[in-house]
Amino acid sequence: MEAGGKDMGGALDRKVRVLLADLFYVNNLTKNRLCVPLNIGYINTYVNTLYEHDVDISLYKDVDLLLHEIGQTKPDIVGFSFYYWNQNLNYFVVERIRELYGSDVLIVFGGPSVDSDEAEQMKLFTKFPEVNIFVEGEGEAGFAAIVNRAFGGKAELYTSPIDCSIFLHEGQLVRGENTSTNLD
Repeated sequence: MEAGGKDMGGALDRKVRVLLADLFYVNNLTKNRLCVPLNIGYINTYVNTLYEHDVDISLYKDVDLLLHEIGQTKPDIVGFSFYYWNQNLNYFVVERIRELYGSDVLIVFGGPSVDSDEAEQMKLFTKFPEVNIFVEGEGEAGFAAIVNRAFGGKAELYTSPIDCSIFLHEGQLVRGENTSTNLD
């Protein structure tokens, strides 16, 4: 891994910008009920433990704050916690990212709504074609493996399976080894 990482196509002279989102429907009734995003907090801590000098990670619950940040500066990777109840909100943000930056931003969905069945995983790629990679199971190891692979640039990203991750390559499902990480 090179210091500063690599862009999806070339070397960076800065840290890789990673945004993690556990989006919540915010309105006047719910705005004071925002809770700590423990799920993406764990991923943030794990990735920072491995790559703190190479990544700059920000966490978001509020979709408006996330959209504002995305509009200000292009992220390199955006990871979303994926639940059935927030999938439409997530995809709304993904569509905005694609409108602004095309395919230059790596989009990752992970969480309990990523099924372990291959047929169901193919359905996810059909339903969410703008998502590059889904993380199966616990997110820490899978997301860290994606970040590590992304340091090599877009040409390196899909060359072989990525642990705990699923992506399409030439229309075929590619599944990484489902490793477990002892975080205790």
